[in-house]
Amino acid sequence: MKKITLLLVLALQAFLGQAQIAHDTVYYSVYQAGSIVELKDSILNAGTDSMLVTWSIPSANMNLQSGLTNVQICDECNCYPSNMLATQHSCKKYLPGKYGIFKMDVTVGSNPGVGTSYVTASTNLGNITFAVITWPTGVAQVDQEVNMSVYPNPSTGNVKVSFNSRNVTTVNVLNVLGKKVAKFELGKTPTSPVSLPLDNLTSGIYLLQLADAHGKVLGVKRITKQ
Repeated sequence: MKKITLLLVLALQAFLGQAQIAHDTVYYSVYQAGSIVELKDSILNAGTDSMLVTWSIPSANMNLQSGLTNVQICDECNCYPSNMLATQHSCKKYLPGKYGIFKMDVTVGSNPGVGTSYVTASTNLGNITFAVITWPTGVAQVDQEVNMSVYPNPSTGNVKVSFNSRNVTTVNVLNVLGKKVAKFELGKTPTSPVSLPLDNLTSGIYLLQLADAHGKVLGVKRITKQ
């Protein structure tokens, strides 16, 4: 019995060694309501034969904000609507030496709930999670002429923010609920780039907002705090 168990373990390890999920979690930030968004992941078949992928999404693995509907999951074989996701599906069209698609489409209504929605597929290769972040209305209504960059991103502490506008006086940090969790005053004539300490923030997804002295948002960037 021990010998059979060992052989099964070795066979499973060999199978998993031939497969690779590109991203365990795929994020998508929604700034404009009333749209269909697509979250793409992929699965690499590093073996020499076509690979079988099985998956299902139990209802407990779907945590959606209000206003997010019509979830659809597509593998290399078919696309399946919400009412078929709990059923186990199998697809053997993941060709050797190539990446195959595994993606989610979801409709975002005109007034979605604010926060992060999670849909997690349980597969024979491991879990794949799709995370849709819906921000408050107006969070990203910005002056498109202002360019900004944030690095490093993801970050474990300080980040540097560069921008090409002399009107920036403040950097706001918002969480996924749209709540302001930090504010940095830069003065009247800040020099780009500026260094911001984010050590006190818990791990998660945030928005950095550049604003002028009147509170007008001039630039927005999403960051990940590890």
